[in-house]
Amino acid sequence: MRSFIWLIAAVAIVYTMTQINALLGTGGPVVVSSIQDLVWAWRGFGAFLALAALLTVCALGFWRSVKA
Repeated sequence: MRSFIWLIAAVAIVYTMTQINALLGTGGPVVVSSIQDLVWAWRGFGAFLALAALLTVCALGFWRSVKA
């Protein structure tokens, strides 16, 4: 059950970061009507993914320090 919750959280993070990337890049939300649109929506997504990973590591470290 815990793995399923983590999977849902990961999907939500990827979707949210894709929307943020699209808003910063084009000024509007992602409307995917073709594979090309999906590729353009993910352009530059690596920086947001790195930021999300960094924030996740920091949050997990904080949570473990509070839990201990």
